[in-house]
This record gives sequence, structure tokens and C-alpha cells, in this order.
Amino acid sequence: MTINRYLRMTAGAFVLLSLALGHWLSPYWYLFTAFVGFWSGGMIGVLVGKLVGAVRRCTPPEGLPACDWYWYAAAGMLLGAATLPTLALRRLRRGRTE
Repeated sequence: MTINRYLRMTAGAFVLLSLALGHWLSPYWYLFTAFVGFWSGGMIGVLVGKLVGAVRRCTPPEGLPACDWYWYAAAGMLLGAATLPTLALRRLRRGRTE
């Protein structure tokens, strides 16, 4: 297995654990799901920044992942923190009603 696969499995386990704890113990555990979504959304945002930089033929400064990466990371973090818990809870509720 690659390191990427281990990271995905770990992130998925954290999301499932926080959803289970939020369901059975306290709704405040859903904030942990938002935390995981915040950082995973940031990584996706940096990837988008790299793709946009490649299309624009932008050369990033030494040591930075992409040109203007912080804008893409911030947008991805906000979207991830909002959508991951929302989509996970929506999916859990839909499974309960069927």
C-alpha cells in the first residue's frame, strides 16, 4: 500500500469516528468532521491552484507549491469545512428514512 492510501484510510476513519460520536454522544463531535473537511478541502484547493498555475504557465517562487496557492487553499478549506459534515449528515439521515 502507498502512503496516499494510508492517508485516505486514516481520514475516512476520523470522519466515521466523529460522525458516530456525534450521533451517540454529543453533536459537538460534528465539529471534528468540519475540522477534517477543512484540511482536506485545503489540500484539494492547492491541487486546483497547481492545475490553474500550469494552465497559466506560472512559475511558483522557490519553496511554494503553486502561484497564488493560498487563495485556492482558503477557498478549499472553507468549502471542505462546510460541505463534508453537511453531506455526511445528509447521507446518514437519508439512509434512516428509507
